[in-house]
Amino acid sequence: MPHFIEEQCRVESVPLSLSSNGYEEKVQSVANRLKLLLHEGPAIYAQSGGIFPSDLIAEFETSSRSSPLTQLGENGLGPEYPGWPEEHPLDFDWRFERATAQRIATLAARFGRALCLGTPTVYHHLRKLDCETILVDRNPCLSEAFNHEHSLLFKDIDYLSAADMGPHFDVVIIDPPWYLDRFMRWIAIGARYVELGGTLLLTRFPPLLRSTAAQEWDQIYAFLQTLGPVCELQPDVIYRTPSFEQATFDLLGLGHIPYWRRATLVSVRILQRPDSDITVMKDRSARGLWRRFRIGTQVIAIKESEPIAEDGNFAFEPVSSSRNGNLVLSTVSGRYVGRPEIDFWTSRNAAGRLRGHSLAIAFFDFLEAGVAVPEAACLAAGDNLEVRESLLAFASSLRCMEA
Repeated sequence: MPHFIEEQCRVESVPLSLSSNGYEEKVQSVANRLKLLLHEGPAIYAQSGGIFPSDLIAEFETSSRSSPLTQLGENGLGPEYPGWPEEHPLDFDWRFERATAQRIATLAARFGRALCLGTPTVYHHLRKLDCETILVDRNPCLSEAFNHEHSLLFKDIDYLSAADMGPHFDVVIIDPPWYLDRFMRWIAIGARYVELGGTLLLTRFPPLLRSTAAQEWDQIYAFLQTLGPVCELQPDVIYRTPSFEQATFDLLGLGHIPYWRRATLVSVRILQRPDSDITVMKDRSARGLWRRFRIGTQVIAIKESEPIAEDGNFAFEPVSSSRNGNLVLSTVSGRYVGRPEIDFWTSRNAAGRLRGHSLAIAFFDFLEAGVAVPEAACLAAGDNLEVRESLLAFASSLRCMEA
């Protein structure tokens, strides 16, 4: 193991089993401890071990959300990097806050050639360090943010092939979605591109993320051990709350919670690659193919459905998770059962079902080109006044022109 990794190594990584304490008991124990720290405000969420803020509030058994934990919502922080689009829930896009991204990039640059899989903030800082690096990400809206650099590959990581790149990287940095099947798949793909003796850097999700999180990490850890020595690095990584999660916090009455997610940075020295890629259960109905439009800082995604006969009308309705007709989802979970229903989704977690996909696509094509909302509605709707009014009402409900 390189000496600069040994310097930061906290401990050889170990399983996260909850031993004799069950998940519910552990959550209650954390809640009891944090009750004493309510005066610290939203900062206590970072000490929850991954418990979602609304679940932690429920454990406090308060009758009102009017507490020191509630601050004025700000609908997200806006892009941390000028010119960047907002994060989108389709991409499980929780980005490292700036200091964390800089630290990981500085560490990775010491290895040599670096591959960033779904870690654009690390790629950004590696480029500033003049490190030889490539970014693979499935969000094409990032292309403009990086001035269409040649070292970008916009592709779903699940569909990377041996023809895309060879195993010639000294370090690969991944931040997989925090779900067991996808996590294992990302590890297998990342390890495929590391030169033997090189390093895979990844995040370890917190043990109280959900009731099965500790057991899931035990499986991941056992798999990592088959690849080479595993080590936890310090300090922990910090995530910046994306706009779509902050919109849900606002909906739930939690207010502004800018930095609460934490994870552990783990290094694996790759001495042996996986025998074969691990298959992943792809939720094709929820993922599918999506058209994306950038309106200001927001990203609008419309699912490209099979060709259907349209009647020339336009309508939009929220999905079942929305509250009181609010378009914003009350969840950010990838396991939300209503995901297959969604065919329109924004980077501020407004989601629903569309009728009249071609009209919506035309409307957002005009908006992305810089046409004002009223004119875009007129151009998309033509002579149909009812459709024009529906598009205007739709745009108003989304605040789609808000910076």
